[in-house]
Amino acid sequence: MTSAPSDLSSWLSGADKIIIFDLEWTSWTGFMESGWSMPGKHREIIQIGAVKVDCQNDFKEISSFDLLVKPSITPDLSEYITALTGVTQEQVDAEGVAFSQALQEFLKFCGGVNFACSYGDDNVVIAENCALHNIDCPDFFAGGFNLCPLFSEALGVTGQGINSGNLTAHLGLPTVGNPHNALADARGIAAALHHLMTSQHLRHPTQEIDKCPAHADQ
Repeated sequence: MTSAPSDLSSWLSGADKIIIFDLEWTSWTGFMESGWSMPGKHREIIQIGAVKVDCQNDFKEISSFDLLVKPSITPDLSEYITALTGVTQEQVDAEGVAFSQALQEFLKFCGGVNFACSYGDDNVVIAENCALHNIDCPDFFAGGFNLCPLFSEALGVTGQGINSGNLTAHLGLPTVGNPHNALADARGIAAALHHLMTSQHLRHPTQEIDKCPAHADQ
């Protein structure tokens, strides 16, 4: 993956294709507020959703990726995360794959594209899961770019209360699928990004990651 551009808006205007992705992971009441630091608990990925979009064709979706991942350290999903995401224990047990397999399948999906974006620090969560499973984190994901500052600048807010599930609503756009479904959220981010790139909302954003909370989805 190439380094994050200094002027994202200009770069996107000239880019070919990009990956926009979103993750859901194990969580419990108060876990986010704790800074993701409850004893014995980790942000284990349970769903990966992504779209490959054509930046030169109105951010049209070229293909999509949707995969459930089976957590291994805390295999039993909490009632909290099931209520939030709609991902059930039965679905994960029946359809989920090991993280190592999920990582390889996702990396394959991203082939031919040299840049990936998410709303929040999802690339950090991928790196955390690689560390949990003693896997080297692919450079492609380690260099992922957080779009949150772009939207914060355009909306004139710090990002508090805005997440990938409600981003379209804050921009006055139709909701895309069910919030906190990884694929629906990825599509929502793509729709929001297209809106900013084709409207007067987009200015020249600063890119300090601390302008945004660390992935406010959960």
